[in-house]
Amino acid sequence: NPESVGGRYSALSYVGLVPASLAGVDLDPFLAASVSMHARCTAADPTANPGVALGATLGALAAAGRDKLTLIVDPGIPSLGAWLEQLVAESTGKLGTGIVPVDREPLGAITSYGPDRVFARIVLDGTEPPAPGPDGTPADVLLDELAAAGHPVLRFVLADPIDLAAEFVRWEVATAVAGIVLAVNPFDEPNVTESKENTRRVLEELEHQGAFPHDEPLARGDGIALHGDTPLRLAAGSGTVVGELRRHLARVRAGGYLAIGAFVAPTGTRGRAIDRMRARLRDATGLATTGGFGPRYLHSTGQLHKGGPAVGWFLQMTADHPADPPVPGKPYTFGQLIDAQARGDMEALEAHDLPVLRVHLGTDVDAGLETLDAALAEALRQE
Repeated sequence: NPESVGGRYSALSYVGLVPASLAGVDLDPFLAASVSMHARCTAADPTANPGVALGATLGALAAAGRDKLTLIVDPGIPSLGAWLEQLVAESTGKLGTGIVPVDREPLGAITSYGPDRVFARIVLDGTEPPAPGPDGTPADVLLDELAAAGHPVLRFVLADPIDLAAEFVRWEVATAVAGIVLAVNPFDEPNVTESKENTRRVLEELEHQGAFPHDEPLARGDGIALHGDTPLRLAAGSGTVVGELRRHLARVRAGGYLAIGAFVAPTGTRGRAIDRMRARLRDATGLATTGGFGPRYLHSTGQLHKGGPAVGWFLQMTADHPADPPVPGKPYTFGQLIDAQARGDMEALEAHDLPVLRVHLGTDVDAGLETLDAALAEALRQE
């Protein structure tokens, strides 16, 4: 594969095409769709160039304060949102600026969205639409209402799944153009290595000491434990799970976003639990939320977290490892590697003066998530 092609731009290189072919995708119509879009994206007239037009729009909106790109993707193509999340976040989130992609956030009422939103509705003809809003309003009706209320709503319709290849081209060109509008290099990722270097150092310390440093929790309750960053540890708190969550929530920044990063094995149940917490946080604060499983998100939104606007608020999750095989040829286990990645990321966030709280979910991850969700609901409740 050409070494000059970065991972997030590689969907139409051998990196993406060989697995697609092995999975049964007919590459002839797939590549024909991409070639057709590429021809349109080389048009000199920007108004007739879908990639340049979209990129200029996203860049201009972000520069004007609408930097939370909310993706509303049909369930028939669910992975497209995750791909766009990495493409946009890692390409634009640097030098204190960037576009925050919001994928999988449940729909809310109009009042749940602030003036920093842009909505991208991606439709696959002939498939079911996304789940309705909390009051049963269909997704597209809600988006019409959001547009009428002044929120930018961009719509894209795919006639066939094969047209995903065309969308890859459109959005890759658009992301590069948006980066240029924001005066950043859309092809580098200067902050991705921070967490990697921290992880390497933590593992070296583990090898020498035989254990991670003792980290006294701020609070314990119902099987979970809360561990704070330096500002939380140095100030006196209530010592209760709800009280410490409230202290952390008090550090949410105006115009920012709330990010959940879970270093646990991903399952549908856990993803839905995180989505419920995201909706709860969004409805209470009016701010955009992101959610991801580690270490994947370190290579998607992770660059944006450290290099983008310093307005993020972070809730990290870890868990025990009952079955913990060793990494072959290494003096640590897979569980210790995961914990080192979480610690390294927390240190990187803290180094950028970003507020972060780690919640250890214990042995039963699903029960821990339920406990955390209930505590979060109580912490957000107005007294």
